[in-house]
Amino acid sequence: MHDLIGRGRSGKAYGIAIGVVIVVLYEKIIGFGEAFAETGAVSPIFALWGPFVILGLLALLLFEKFSGDKDAPLLTRLMRRLQNTAGGAS
Repeated sequence: MHDLIGRGRSGKAYGIAIGVVIVVLYEKIIGFGEAFAETGAVSPIFALWGPFVILGLLALLLFEKFSGDKDAPLLTRLMRRLQNTAGGAS
């Protein structure tokens, strides 16, 4: 992942910028979904849950690509990452 966003302070800034772009993109997609749901063009469930599912799958694909331990199953790597994050935050 360091190759994607750099290292040190500039890497953190890029990570924050990428996060802000993703949040804004998600909000815009949700807005479009709400508009389509109000007009009846798309099912409200699909319009509101679709972006969540798509971005969730994108997150899993990115995690799969950039996680370090390729030998362990994806779920195991996710659980390790969550435990490390939770352990470091306390």
